[in-house]
Amino acid sequence: MRRSLAPSTAPESLVHTRSLANFITATSGFRFSVHTAAAVGASNLRRETPVLLRREDGTLLEGVVDLAFREGEGMSAGWTVVDFKTDREFEPCRAAYTAQVAMYAEAIGQATDSSAAGTLLVI
Repeated sequence: MRRSLAPSTAPESLVHTRSLANFITATSGFRFSVHTAAAVGASNLRRETPVLLRREDGTLLEGVVDLAFREGEGMSAGWTVVDFKTDREFEPCRAAYTAQVAMYAEAIGQATDSSAAGTLLVI
């Protein structure tokens, strides 16, 4: 069953792409990534979106996705899920953060019946 990824209930759930680009550029020391460029051009973009994932064993996982955007069209379209991290000591938490963004991508993929890939953006 295909479902749409509902926008956040916050009034600013859809961001202006220029604001997104300005924010990421300003906070990342001008490290304008491929993902940032794709997000700026995305027509389907979500930020601060709650997700819920039920695992096969019945466990419920929940979180809030920092940024998700859909790239491509038709059958080749898929979601990119970006999780921003601001830790001074990132490496000790890398595995946990990677698992976290993978869970977000899995939840979005299941909810939209689309492919989804997660990435971490360390600011």
